[in-house]
Amino acid sequence: MADSRLLRVLLVASISILAVLGATITTQNRVPTDLSVQQSPYYTLDAVPGSLTLMQGSTAQAVITITSLNGFSETTRCGSAWWGHLDLRASVSPSAILGPFAVVNPPCLTLRSGETAAATLVVSTTGLEAPGINHVIVSVGFRVSPSGWSAGSSTAILVHIIPDEPQTWFGISR
Repeated sequence: MADSRLLRVLLVASISILAVLGATITTQNRVPTDLSVQQSPYYTLDAVPGSLTLMQGSTAQAVITITSLNGFSETTRCGSAWWGHLDLRASVSPSAILGPFAVVNPPCLTLRSGETAAATLVVSTTGLEAPGINHVIVSVGFRVSPSGWSAGSSTAILVHIIPDEPQTWFGISR
């Protein structure tokens, strides 16, 4: 009698553990649907291409373009003050310690009325991250004055990471 009770407890515990593991795996592979993409009335923000496919351990790039709207122009050059220019940054969603990683170069742009400025988004993988879908959010912020408000825009780039497949030459794995 005690053995059958112990067996039932172990069976219920095993099923509970498998349910938790399944929910964790499903949650980790879910594509985020609440990406905070926004546009400013002062400039447009675009990424080309809008999606990247990377093999584990590789690097890819996208061009980020910012175009002035409605006569918008920054008031200071990059590096001359902490306000009055466009600051760019990239973040990865979902975030992970092992990658992928993203950076925008240059991180600061000067934009004149009616012009377009460009930066490069570099996304790199370590080879240790899990294959799957991530999003890189590129955000641009502009502070009007040292005490003024900040206007911002963001765009999302889909990043699909595929497994690093061993290459074969004449049937021999490398």
